[in-house]
Parts: sequence; C-alpha cells; structure tokens
Amino acid sequence: MLSPKVEFIGLYIAYVFSCLGDRIWAFSIIFILADLGGLRLVTVNQLFQGLTQMLLASLVGNWYDRSGRWLGAQACLFFNNLSVAISAGFLIVCLIMSDESQGDSAIYFISLVCAIGFCALSMAAASGEKTAFSKDYIVVMVSSLYETELQDTTSQNSTMMDSTENKMAKYTKYLSRQNAILTIIDQSSSILSPIIGGVILDYCGLKATSYIMIGWNVVGWLGESLTLHWVYKRVPALAVKNKVESPVKLQPESLSVFGMIRVYFIQAVFPAALGLSLLYMTVLAFDGISISFGEKQGLDSTILGGFQALGSTLGMLAAVSYPLFANRLGLQKSALFGLFAEVASLVVCVVSVFLPGSPFDLSGYFGSLTWNDWWHTFIHTFDATLSKDDESTNSTGMDWSNFEVNHVPATSLFVLYFGIAFARFGLWLTDLAVTQLMQESVDESIRGTVFGVQTSFCQFFSVSKDVLAILLPDSKTFGLLVFVSVTAVGLAFLLFFCFQIKRMAAKISDNNQTTERSIKEDSSFSLTDEHF
Repeated sequence: MLSPKVEFIGLYIAYVFSCLGDRIWAFSIIFILADLGGLRLVTVNQLFQGLTQMLLASLVGNWYDRSGRWLGAQACLFFNNLSVAISAGFLIVCLIMSDESQGDSAIYFISLVCAIGFCALSMAAASGEKTAFSKDYIVVMVSSLYETELQDTTSQNSTMMDSTENKMAKYTKYLSRQNAILTIIDQSSSILSPIIGGVILDYCGLKATSYIMIGWNVVGWLGESLTLHWVYKRVPALAVKNKVESPVKLQPESLSVFGMIRVYFIQAVFPAALGLSLLYMTVLAFDGISISFGEKQGLDSTILGGFQALGSTLGMLAAVSYPLFANRLGLQKSALFGLFAEVASLVVCVVSVFLPGSPFDLSGYFGSLTWNDWWHTFIHTFDATLSKDDESTNSTGMDWSNFEVNHVPATSLFVLYFGIAFARFGLWLTDLAVTQLMQESVDESIRGTVFGVQTSFCQFFSVSKDVLAILLPDSKTFGLLVFVSVTAVGLAFLLFFCFQIKRMAAKISDNNQTTERSIKEDSSFSLTDEHF
C-alpha cells in the first residue's frame, strides 16, 4: 500500500470546493431559468455554454500550457468564481423585475442575456480549472511524489526480464488510483449538490439561492486559491514543464487554432478521445434539458435531485471499482466494457418512450405545427411572463398512491430516469479509462492544449444536441431526442471498438517485428560461430 501524501490531500480539498460550487450552481440555475422562461430558455443557456466552451476551451488549454501551472490554474479559478457571482447578481435583477411584472423591459432582457453570458464564461473557465486539477496536476504529482516507490519497485524486481515495463505498470496503477479518487470526489459532489441545491431552492426561494451562490463563490475562491498555492509550493515538479521534442510548429507557444486541432488529431489516442466526445451528444444525462423535461411533466426538484444523486452514486461506484478494472482488464478493455454497460442501460430509456405516461407523439406535434407558432414561441423564450402562464409546472405534482404525476401514469418517467441513472456507471468507467489513456500518451508540454481541444469537441457534440432540443422543444418530441442520443452512444462504442482492433493489430505487428529481429540475430550468431 502507498503511504498517504499530504500534498494529495491538499489537492483533494481544493477539488471539493471546486466541484461543489460548480455543481450546486449548475443545478440551481436550471430552476431559476425555468421559472423565468421555461424549458427553451434552459436549453438556450446550455447552448451558449456549449458554444462558449467549444470556441474557448482549446484557447484556454493552450494558454494554460504557455503561462505555466500556477498562473494558469489560479486565473481559471478566479474567472470561474467571479463569473458565477456576476451571473447570479444579474439573475437576482431578473427575478425582482419578473415579480414586479417588468419582464418585458429592456433592462430585464439585458440582465438576462448578461446572466447567461457570464454563466457561459464561468463554464469555459471551469473547463480549464478541471484540466489543471484532474488532467495535469495529478499526473505530475503521481510521477514526482511516488518516484521513490516506483524506483524501489524496479530495484526489487531487477531479476525480471523487463523491469521498465513493471515500473510502467506500477505507475499506471498509482495514476488510476488517484484518478479514481478525484472522480469519487466529483461524484460525491454530484450526490450532495442536487440535494443541497434542492433543499435551498425549496426552502429559501430563487432569489435567496442566488445570494447564497454569490457568497459561496467568494468564500470558495479564497479557500481554493490558498490551498492550490500551498500544493504548488510543496511539489517543486509542478513548476517545471518539459518541452516536447518535436518541430517548432508543435510547440504550444506557436500553435494556431488549426495547429491545436492538428496536434489533437495526430495523437495515437485520438480515436478513443473522439469516441468519448461523442458521448456528449445526448439528452440522457442529468443536465438542464432532461431535468427541465421532468419538471415540466410534474416531477419536483426533490425527486429529480434524488435521481441525480442515484446516478452520481453509480458513477462513484464506477470510480471505486475502476482501479480493479484497470488492473485486471487494462485501460482499453475497461473503456470498452464501460461503453457496453452504458449502451445496455440506455436501451431502457428507449423502452420508456413507449411506456404508459410517455408524452411522445410526433404525429400530434408535427401535424399541428406551423412556422408562425414555432417562431412565436422561440421569440417569447425570454419573456418573464411565460413561466407564469404557459409553462406552469407541478400544478398537481406526484400522486404516490396511484403512481401518477399530474393525473398521468409516471411509469415512463421513472423508467427513463432510472435508465439515465444506471448509465452513469458505464459512462464514468469509460471516461476514466480514456482520460488515463490520454494522460499517459500525451506529452506534458501540450497536455493542456490537447485536453482543451478535447473539451471543444465534447462541446461541439453537446451544442449539436442543444440545437436539436431548441428545434424540437416540445415534450411530445423528447422521445426523438432519446433516439438520437442512443445512436450517438452506439457510434462511440463502434469507434472505440475499431480503436481497440487497431491497437491490437499494431501490437501483433510489433511482436512479429521483434521476433524477426531475434531470428536474424540468432542466425547472425550461428554464422559467426560456424565461421569461427
């Protein structure tokens, strides 16, 4: 067993602040925006978040590589918390004006746009912050702080044929363990944040929740910043970044946007990374779209928070079991198994579309749809009065005795959310395995750039999903979004399967070449002996 390292504990503490703050805010803003403008406004907010991350994530990652670990992490941390506080302040203005029936004024509209804009900027900064914590700092700290254990392992096994290979296996084991711990922290925050957020929303109200978010981000920023600075000073290796031995055009200082994308594409792990990004093209996650859909059908924030907590628990279970999977199956097979488990769970979501209580009705929606009606609804997305009249939710709520919600069978909704929750196990197992494949294969001097481009691709597919949700915002068409989501996950499975076959073929080819070289060397020695 590895001895505990105090530096890792410091990183865990900073990561707890970061995850809790981001997730409570992400959960709370869904209900605030749903109150102000309904499901479509929530979708518009997600669209802006996705577009912002898609456009800025690679730039943030590249800037992180160029500015160094301390400045890069501290700047992302500062702008993330500041943007959330500003966004919450603008939402308070919107809520006050909405209560005073001033939702059609220019000030209300500008405040709402600013709130959505700063929320999107906070997500872009958060992506850089997460890259620093879980993609870069952790790799350097494992390599530096466990170097003694790695060298001792090699010396103790000096009689083995390949001590270097054994050392790499131990390094992979240590890194998988630390990745799992960070994911457990992330998933624990996912369990706590919807519960905490739901309680705050139910008992304090929307405006009070916004004030609480401002205070949390001020305190959280101070705590994270000081703790991260302490960790940086304790680990001297964090101050050093080795340059990649490649042409100048691949150095982070000289990369253009297209150069960053090229660096991403030439990575050996690219097919697996692209498959992981495809998993973002789904409404079958506990994001604004699925949560708002459930709220629109009559489920309250406590029930939805409970489902999200279940999904996070299963995600945490995947994180706890990940080191075992990685040690027994290896990283590639672990990712493949995770994808298979996710696809199997999401099939349940497809079944839910046809169960009693499902609002799925394409003929009813498209049969009565006109361009004028669609455009009128879209234009009035930002109207504060929409949530008071047309988008009223939870008018009846859940009737547990008859298992109905708003006098409609709740079977379809519960099967849907159970399917989404159980898919989190496979999703996080895949995420951990592919992420570690990237951590081990990408050079540290371009790690931020590659993971930044990866985030951009993830958000590209997420934005594609959001566009579909904006075009098809009605509950009757949600089943169609479910079909598209499952198809995207299936494509990710096929892409990673092809990646696995390619790696196996390359390994067989390398073994054959090694065997041929051995045979030639043996033949050479035989000829030399005969000549002698």
